[in-house]
Order: sequence, then C-alpha cells, then structure tokens
Amino acid sequence: MKKSLLALASLLLCGQALAADVYSNQEYCALKGAVSQRYLAAYAGKLGYAPSRQECRLLKASNVTASKNAWDFQGNKALQGSVVRLPVAVVTKLRAMPPKARAEALSAH
Repeated sequence: MKKSLLALASLLLCGQALAADVYSNQEYCALKGAVSQRYLAAYAGKLGYAPSRQECRLLKASNVTASKNAWDFQGNKALQGSVVRLPVAVVTKLRAMPPKARAEALSAH
C-alpha cells in the first residue's frame, strides 16, 4: 500500500513538473534557424501546430518595432516563452488586495 501511494505521489509530482513547460510560437520562430528539423517537429507537436513563415515574419517585425526599453529582464531579453507565471501565493495576495493597492503594486517596477 505504501509503495503504491509513493508511486502515485511521484507520478503526480512528475506530471506537475511537465505541465509547467510553456511553449510559444515566438520561441518556435526564434529556434527555427538554430536547431534541427527533428527538434522543431517535436516542439511543434508540443505547441500544437507549426507556425508558418508568414507568422514568423510578422512576429519578427513586431519584435523589431517593440521598444527595447520595455523589457525589464536581465540582459534586456524576454524570458523563455511568452508568458510569465506568477506563483500561486503571489496571485492570492494580489486578489486579496484592494483595487487601488493592486494597481499600484502591478504598475511599480
């Protein structure tokens, strides 16, 4: 019984670790010229589709026009993926805050 509970717990933890990966069309387009076709095919499978050349060109054009100073990350580069996920504890604290305090906290850099 203990072994099966331990196995179940390890599977749940493994599933949570795998579910934390974020795949984006922007990252796919950035990887397109740097990795092998097999890697791109696997990435497209996890993303759900393979972005077209036109989509990659549009993403590249939008990245060029975006202000470089808008990024507030180390090295002036965005994080991997297109989404930054906040920890659950931070989201809970933000939801508990009054709207004015929440707006101030989210706008502060």
